[in-house]
Amino acid sequence: MRWFLAAALTAALILDVWFAGHIADQEIGSATKYHEIEKYQQHPIEGPFIVGARAGILSFLAFAENNEGAITAISTLAIAIFTVILAVATIGLWKAADQQKTDMRESLRLTSVSAEAAKKSADTAERQASDFRAMQSARLHVDFVPEVKIGVDRTSIRGMFKIRNVGNTVASNISIGGGSEHSGVPPKYGEIPPIPPAPNPAGPSLTAGDPPLEYPFDHEFTTTDPTRWYFSIWIAVSYRDTFDQPKIFHTPRYVYDSWAKRKRFTPSQT
Repeated sequence: MRWFLAAALTAALILDVWFAGHIADQEIGSATKYHEIEKYQQHPIEGPFIVGARAGILSFLAFAENNEGAITAISTLAIAIFTVILAVATIGLWKAADQQKTDMRESLRLTSVSAEAAKKSADTAERQASDFRAMQSARLHVDFVPEVKIGVDRTSIRGMFKIRNVGNTVASNISIGGGSEHSGVPPKYGEIPPIPPAPNPAGPSLTAGDPPLEYPFDHEFTTTDPTRWYFSIWIAVSYRDTFDQPKIFHTPRYVYDSWAKRKRFTPSQT
């Protein structure tokens, strides 16, 4: 496009020089008369070159005067052609600008699509990593094994919580806490059992397949029939998994109702 415009401008300049002959009608006539007067004279200080150059210029001016109409027509035609060329070039520039704008919109759209795809890929990678951690992390499970002996005036509740690792990696820094409650009224459902302290650096570790850790309990209290009473017990466990994530697990309240038809502990919803 640049060389095309340069060629068009050069042609316009050449045509302007030719068109100058039409504008300078009077100067051409005067120069011709001067040529007729001087054509047989030669100044003694002028050499042949200067005389020849003057003669050539005067000849060109005479030619321009004799062919004024043709030069004017050619100049007008050239200007018209140049105008058409300039218009075509301008239209081409407009089209190029429109195409560039379209390309820019498409580029922005593709950038947005790429960014969305990258975000989805990152989310997928995070979910996969989370699923991997969930599958490979340690998971503790607690079995509740009670034994209840109700006497004439005393009741003893013994047993243990057995803690097993049902995950795929080691649970370390295990810390165990718990509590129990004996009362004449039902436990308040919805109360959160006490949480043990943070994982204990000196606490034991438990690998999947190892024998369970045992957390025994032994409670004895006075009872008088036919008084109704309730006994509840629970434990909570904190530990670290392979990915160094602290976790806390607690059992529900296991509740024993002395008036229940089935004499056993029942897990509550707390």
